[in-house]
Amino acid sequence: MEFLTRTTITALCYFALARFMVLASIDGYSTPYWPAAGISMALAVIWGRPALVGTVLGSALNNAATAVLTGAAVPFAACVGLLIGYGACVQAAVGAYLLRGRIVSWRTLPTCLGLMALACLVNAIVGPVILGTFGLTDKPLLSVAGNWWLGDFLGCAVLGTLMLAMYR
Repeated sequence: MEFLTRTTITALCYFALARFMVLASIDGYSTPYWPAAGISMALAVIWGRPALVGTVLGSALNNAATAVLTGAAVPFAACVGLLIGYGACVQAAVGAYLLRGRIVSWRTLPTCLGLMALACLVNAIVGPVILGTFGLTDKPLLSVAGNWWLGDFLGCAVLGTLMLAMYR
């Protein structure tokens, strides 16, 4: 029951934050601040696997909804949503692996931010490649990737760091 509760909490938090932030996005998918990435990574450190499953579900639902709202067919949107959701999950898993056992404090903050920046490269590569492959963006992929990385990193740096510092 605890697994299901934590998965549901993560999925709902990710989805709610993501839907709100889609309003500020350049293409419906990437934005210069993505707090859902921070919640996802922090909860992956704290809760482990349930947060990773919740990340896949929340991200997939958000990205599928975004694709449907831009005119994509539902099966196509579900496929895109799941692929990007898996990218978000792997990013959170990499971040959790790198951050696990570290205590976030003023002394360790530069190291933690560097590890978060490294982990955020995962979905900044996966997401734009998926969007480009399926023709869902007309922006240059390098621009989308840079914006995606910045949004995920700032979400982790602000919200993720705050959550981890409060947890420890």
